[in-house]
Amino acid sequence: AKDKNQLDIINLKTELAETYCKMRYFDYAEKPLEDVLLFYKNEKESDKNTLVYLLEKFGDYFIKNHDAEWAFELYEECLAIREAKLGQEHLEVIKLLDKISIHYFEKDNYELAKKGFLKLLIIDEKKYGPEHPAVVRLLLKLIPIYLLLREFMEDENALERLLALE
Repeated sequence: AKDKNQLDIINLKTELAETYCKMRYFDYAEKPLEDVLLFYKNEKESDKNTLVYLLEKFGDYFIKNHDAEWAFELYEECLAIREAKLGQEHLEVIKLLDKISIHYFEKDNYELAKKGFLKLLIIDEKKYGPEHPAVVRLLLKLIPIYLLLREFMEDENALERLLALE
């Protein structure tokens, strides 16, 4: 009965945190969310799926509306768990890394955006080959980052690779 009561409380705190986020009261959402995440971090392996879901879900809330720094902490933790469980080349891992890298770019953190996109580029080149559309898409994402970081040699190399493709 104690475990059921504890889970009921956690579910209520999850709903409370989500309601606060939907109402844009993010500061109020932080404490119940911290309690929920701590609970799931200390739970059995079977509950890691719930933890991963919550980390990404609340990362999405916070990145769009409130605290990007905390959102990135949630996303990175989610990514680490997914990579450990599924491997770097799993579609769920790739989609999350792409999303995180896009958000880093949108928040002007070009170094971390570049790091994420380069990691994806290595994975996609290995998986599909250098001329695959996924590789081209990543090169197109990297070019403006190289320009913004004033890494002109890298930018020129990426442009040459794109122009060599027909």
